[in-house]
Amino acid sequence: DDVSFPVGSWVRDAKAMRGPGGNSVGGTGADGIVVHITGGWRTFLCADGTTLNRHPPSLQLAPGSPPAALVAKAAEWRAPVRTPKPKPKPPPRAAAPPRAARAD
Repeated sequence: DDVSFPVGSWVRDAKAMRGPGGNSVGGTGADGIVVHITGGWRTFLCADGTTLNRHPPSLQLAPGSPPAALVAKAAEWRAPVRTPKPKPKPPPRAAAPPRAARAD
């Protein structure tokens, strides 16, 4: 059955998945509360304050219920704000050569 794990879900990082370069990602057994979803990734906050990013197939519902302190932390958690890269400054303009006087 397909579980979407919306924000606020109590989840466990249960299954290792193949990540970039064929490296194993996930399967740590860490429990946490989903605090953010972007592009299919679930960001969940663990009791020690770390955050993990996983796709739903690597997650399962965690047993029991989350600690009250973690629920409070998750309620206050905000996604880091991405600041756009500053635009490069244009090169300084070269001084225009002096114009010749007009002959009238």
